[in-house]
Amino acid sequence: MHQDVDELAEKIAEYCAAVRREHGDWQSRAAVMLHTFLGHDTEYVREVVRKPMCDYLKGSFHLIARSIADVGPDFDVESLHEDDIDFFVERSFDTHFTERGLFGTVDEAARMVERLQGIGVDETACLIDFGVDGKVALDGLQTLNELRLRYQ
Repeated sequence: MHQDVDELAEKIAEYCAAVRREHGDWQSRAAVMLHTFLGHDTEYVREVVRKPMCDYLKGSFHLIARSIADVGPDFDVESLHEDDIDFFVERSFDTHFTERGLFGTVDEAARMVERLQGIGVDETACLIDFGVDGKVALDGLQTLNELRLRYQ
């Protein structure tokens, strides 16, 4: 949740190097879990996931506060007003939707999967239980399956 793909790439490279140092040519593997909901229209997906994802993010605001780039070491989460927290959550939602999750269409998600594969990710796990209505989330699995079929 707190890393962009470039930061993740650095950490995967460090991990793989450490595995090679420790185990020689043993093959390291990297898996990433992303919040996921796919549909056939990006704006539909955005509207379906906005409230549940924002509620999810707000519930773990102390964690997401670390992912906001311009927050300094003296940042005091406890001193924020509700409106300030809502502002940060909305900003974090936009980042998660466009850069840190599998949201949108199958084609958009495929670009993220390919980007992750390009930095050494072997497996992408999908977190679908973040507050989206259960039936809607289950219906979304059909679209997610379209993405899965591309990589069989």
